[in-house]
Amino acid sequence: MSNLAIRLPKDGNYGVTELGRILRALAQDNARSKIEAENITSLTDSTGATASASYALSALALPPAYTVVGTTASPKAGFDTATGKLANCADSFAAYINPYLASLGLPKLVLGNGTVTSSLPSLDVNLTAVTGSGNSAVSAATGRAQLAIAKNNFSTVAKAVNDIAAALGVDPIIDASSGAAQGGVLADRAATAAGVDGTALSTLQDSAVDAFLLAIANNYATLAAYLNNVVLNPTDEVTLTDNTSGTASATLAALTLPSAFTVTGTDAAPKAGFDTVIGVIANNFSDVTSAINSIIAYNAYDEIDPLVDNSGGTANTTLAAMGDLTAVNGSGNNAVSQSTARTRLTNVRNNFATVVATLNLLSDKYGLEPITDSSGGTASASNTLAGVASATAAGVDGTSSSTLANADVNAFLAICRNSFASIAARINLLDNVGGTRPLQVVATL
Repeated sequence: MSNLAIRLPKDGNYGVTELGRILRALAQDNARSKIEAENITSLTDSTGATASASYALSALALPPAYTVVGTTASPKAGFDTATGKLANCADSFAAYINPYLASLGLPKLVLGNGTVTSSLPSLDVNLTAVTGSGNSAVSAATGRAQLAIAKNNFSTVAKAVNDIAAALGVDPIIDASSGAAQGGVLADRAATAAGVDGTALSTLQDSAVDAFLLAIANNYATLAAYLNNVVLNPTDEVTLTDNTSGTASATLAALTLPSAFTVTGTDAAPKAGFDTVIGVIANNFSDVTSAINSIIAYNAYDEIDPLVDNSGGTANTTLAAMGDLTAVNGSGNNAVSQSTARTRLTNVRNNFATVVATLNLLSDKYGLEPITDSSGGTASASNTLAGVASATAAGVDGTSSSTLANADVNAFLAICRNSFASIAARINLLDNVGGTRPLQVVATL
């Protein structure tokens, strides 16, 4: 859903840069609406290849001419089949994105002589080597020409995908293939390559051809994943599910560090339970950090530095419950050490301050009042969350002020629950107010 939010100053005093940002947001919002109107399902990738998780495209090096030694030449018959499938893949990809290009007023790709299918076809990446007898090896000259066409066709498709991304305000995928985009026209593949006996540098080595085929197949899979996940269906919803049982408010309450404590019965904070809950807290910090960074990235807020998450947690979209701890008596050193525990709780408090400081910068962009931070923590000047679950706390017997009172730790956790609830509520409000895609950018003038 497109949802452009723009906040203008009451005095109308805004400059060229800010006005340009507004116009860019409006153009991107219009482009996204046109894309959504096409209502086309995601591109199905049946290549059998592996997409890069970081959307990195590999270089496509043409195999050099080769003199066969034994059974090491690339087979003409298998080569013809493989390059035919590459032509089909390029044309099928082009046919899929052409409606999007047309809806944005961009030139459609001119298809080559491949066969168009509704999904990207399976691609061959492991040919069976031959000796060259009976001219069964692929010709180096015609084989390299075929692979050059395949490489250039890939770059032509990649450029068209980036044209769509540019219209939507999405960062482009970097084409490292070294192919040359051909002005929106996919070149025809020759019917077959020539066959040779493989002598005198007349053929291509099978392993080198396989490497090329694998790289271009992975590139097509990566480009399809980028198109589906980043360009057409970006993660524009960062709604957090809050299972902390905390109560949200516009103020983070004071987080008072528990004092050192001497056990008097079954009243010490447990080491095992403390380690568990501190791991949950670390994960919750990673959850809110990831969501905040998504909003920053999708809105292209270059002036707001993303958070650096060194908390030790693992991010998802659900803030987990943080229940009260059950007191122990310190026997067998089952009480938590006050020194190691207080260090971690200090980092927790500072991390709340760091998160809220960045969240308030975003809130200002959306015209929302800041969250009041009364936690007592110190925000990191480098936007870095300190380690919370990097190591377990020590265990002690609880004598001689060596532990923490369980009641004090539980009181600290109660404030943490409310603090996470407040942060999650604000993140969800930002998502509802303005979205997290570039086209939904909030221009604060």
